[in-house]
Amino acid sequence: MAHHHRKPVPLLDHMKSDVTDVHHGFTEAHTAIFGRHLATVARPPVQRDSTGRHVTHRPESPTMPSPDIAARIARLEAIEDIKALKHRYLRACDAKDPAEFRACFIASGASIDYGRLGAFDDADGIAQVFERIALQQIDGKNAILDMHHATHPDITVHTETTASGRWTLKFRQVNLFDNTETVSTGEYDDEYVIEDGRWKMSKCHFHRYWSITRPLTDDCRIDQ
Repeated sequence: MAHHHRKPVPLLDHMKSDVTDVHHGFTEAHTAIFGRHLATVARPPVQRDSTGRHVTHRPESPTMPSPDIAARIARLEAIEDIKALKHRYLRACDAKDPAEFRACFIASGASIDYGRLGAFDDADGIAQVFERIALQQIDGKNAILDMHHATHPDITVHTETTASGRWTLKFRQVNLFDNTETVSTGEYDDEYVIEDGRWKMSKCHFHRYWSITRPLTDDCRIDQ
């Protein structure tokens, strides 16, 4: 009778097999316990009304911003648009851009009062004064050099299409005809309206607080 001898299994392999069995048993038990715990945590407590009936809570649907918040956002957007309008106007002054200067005002009927520069019932009048003064040249270079910086904006939006505002102007001018430098400050009193979908100035009054003019000395160098 033939004898079949089984190949002996090394002790190390027995140990690996035992560890694997223990690990699988622990993993299955842990998964079962954790699954029951997770189901308990995830399941909200049952709520009942005064009669003992189960109360079902439906998820809340997303809500739209309240009318008050929407109005406040629209107001802030209008203020930023009006600031951008005033900045375009100031850049047009310093860049000597008559077309952009005029475009900052309503098409007709604007109330303009710039003190010594004149008062007008339409922006065309002040646009002509601006062009006559700002575009003067000596030997092909600008003779009047301006710097307009407006600060401290105080803007009030009255309706969706009307607003008013005040600004403080810091102004500096070099006049190469007179060889003088002028520094002054004052206040803008503006009104704004929506025209053709954009904010425009319907009123611009300027009140000067003070001004100082001094001569340019011979050692003063001006580059353009």
